[in-house]
Amino acid sequence: SLTRSMALELAREQIRVNAIAPGYFATEINADYWATPGGQKMMKAIPFERLGKLEELDGPLLLLASDAGAFMTGTALVADGGHRGGRGLGGRAVLFVGIVPDEHLCHRAAV
Repeated sequence: SLTRSMALELAREQIRVNAIAPGYFATEINADYWATPGGQKMMKAIPFERLGKLEELDGPLLLLASDAGAFMTGTALVADGGHRGGRGLGGRAVLFVGIVPDEHLCHRAAV
């Protein structure tokens, strides 16, 4: 991915490159759509059965931007209410990222 490629290239300069991969979030721009029958049906496909709140991105953002994530690079944190994991995980998807020399491994598992 672009995030991992840039992270590898810029690591020697001590520059961290990470990403947040958000799911569906409520905003002023999309509020009308989510109120429609199509929007409501789409929302039911999210295991949490709701949209994310913008403030729910604060934690991942602070982790990646602060010293708490000082040794993290090439990581994409998923904040999507389990949407990418599908209904089979019942909203309990966890993103695990392990970094080893010359490889980036990303695994999703139910807990």
